[in-house]
Amino acid sequence: MENVPKNLSYFSTGLRDLIGSGRNQMLGVACIVEETIAEALANKIGKRFEAQSPINFSEYIQNLKQEYIRENRLR
Repeated sequence: MENVPKNLSYFSTGLRDLIGSGRNQMLGVACIVEETIAEALANKIGKRFEAQSPINFSEYIQNLKQEYIRENRLR
């Protein structure tokens, strides 16, 4: 658990392992969860969620983080 903030791909992999992504699993559930988290985070920092589905979760969150840091440095 302590690796999640430092390594978002760890979270993605764990989510897919937990929910599954094979034929016997609900197709796309992990992607929906990731997009829901990304959208909630974007809204929380005052950004609009404008991403094409499916997203690269760790890349999207890193970009949000960098944008947030950049904007708050200017204040």
